[in-house]
Amino acid sequence: PEFKTLLGEVINTYRKSDKTKPFNYKGYEIKTVNTFLSALHSDNPEQQKALAKMNEEELKEGMKSVEMTYVPRKLHWNGETFMRDSEKYDELLSRAYKARFESDANFRQAIYDTKNTHLIHSRGKNDIGRTILTSNEFIEKIEGLRNLLGRFFK
Repeated sequence: PEFKTLLGEVINTYRKSDKTKPFNYKGYEIKTVNTFLSALHSDNPEQQKALAKMNEEELKEGMKSVEMTYVPRKLHWNGETFMRDSEKYDELLSRAYKARFESDANFRQAIYDTKNTHLIHSRGKNDIGRTILTSNEFIEKIEGLRNLLGRFFK
């Protein structure tokens, strides 16, 4: 299918997704992958838990009260510090995306709907010093989830 048509289908499938239902990641309630990523800026585990549970609108307000400890290339989760360019950080991202994928049928369907297309993410940056998730990393995570589709779709 034409890219614009496919993109529209993926967006519609995502909109149907139960975005109000959080997913669980290592015992933590996470509203969306985006709230999880934003929470990584704080080094306070309790503040991270609160941020990760927020919806996108609440998060905008919640981030105003966060004492940002973000030092380029250092992020935090549950009391642990991750270097932005480390394999440990990449694994943290992969596990979070996988947790969302395993818990949300509509998220899986949206990824399934992209299975025969070349993915492009044009809104992100590719300098790891300027973003928490580069365009290339995002595509890599989604392509990795495509490899798990066989467990859900026959």
